[in-house]
Amino acid sequence: MVARTVFFTSLLALGCSSTPAPRSAPDGAPLDEPDAAPDHAPADAPEIPDAAIRPDQAISPDVAADAQPRSPDAPPASCTPDPSGKLVAMGDVVSDPRTCLTWMKATKEGVNLNPALPPDAITFCAELTLGGHDDWRVPTVSELASIVTRCGKYPPDGPWDPLFDVRGDGYWTTTSAGQPRKVCAIGTASAGKFYEYGIDGPQVVRCVRGTGAVRPARDCTTGATCADWYQ
Repeated sequence: MVARTVFFTSLLALGCSSTPAPRSAPDGAPLDEPDAAPDHAPADAPEIPDAAIRPDQAISPDVAADAQPRSPDAPPASCTPDPSGKLVAMGDVVSDPRTCLTWMKATKEGVNLNPALPPDAITFCAELTLGGHDDWRVPTVSELASIVTRCGKYPPDGPWDPLFDVRGDGYWTTTSAGQPRKVCAIGTASAGKFYEYGIDGPQVVRCVRGTGAVRPARDCTTGATCADWYQ
């Protein structure tokens, strides 16, 4: 203990301290030292929001889509149905201002409706990213009926609106046919007739997105063709 006390006493005698001596210029004048950075920000400093320091934050598909050029006729992200509106093709999608729904322009062929037997329409639509959106799904009968604009006309003139790419025959919906493992579909070759399809059989699908305001259509348990969907 005596040895340690003698050691520290010697250091103090030599002028050692925890604070360094100020530096001097060659002529002996003291140099101006910059102020040391504070250990903590001042108490009144504004907080930095997390978003400003998190470059890994993803931009939502809706935000990305809004940043893209829009057709003046296309429904905005927040949409009020316009009964006088017209379908508008925008690249790979077709927007419908009448219902505020957005459709896949193309047709996906060779899919059934049973996720246990891929490829299936439900999984295909759920995993689809198109037009800046990833919230696609299989339509209901009423939704799909809304784009049959040439009811009773046979291919290649009908029954679907001409903006769509049409392939195959029966387009899937998620509307039950009133029987186990069967749903309603709308046929192309029959100019807009309802069909009852087992979910295990391959047909075609046109995916849709959005919360639309569609006119309720009779399903395949009470209606037969597009001519009597709304009677």
